[in-house]
Amino acid sequence: MANELEVNVDGLRIAAAASEIDAATIASATTYRNTSVRPSSAGISAIEAAVASVRRRQIRWISGQAIDLREGADSYDSADEVGADAITKTV
Repeated sequence: MANELEVNVDGLRIAAAASEIDAATIASATTYRNTSVRPSSAGISAIEAAVASVRRRQIRWISGQAIDLREGADSYDSADEVGADAITKTV
């Protein structure tokens, strides 16, 4: 065959790596601890706890997406290789 079909999944792997960097950046963000004795301290502490909780959920979600992207790229590569081998053997 004169024309070969070739799939490049590097974009998925690049996106996965970028997602891992994003998750690491969020994880390394500075967390402020409220040490004030003012009446508003309890509210500020509650907001800080909520922000920390959201941050942890975002890290888990982004990391999961990165894993899915990488596994998808690997699966596509594997399926493409197997399909190409089958076509080559048939032709």
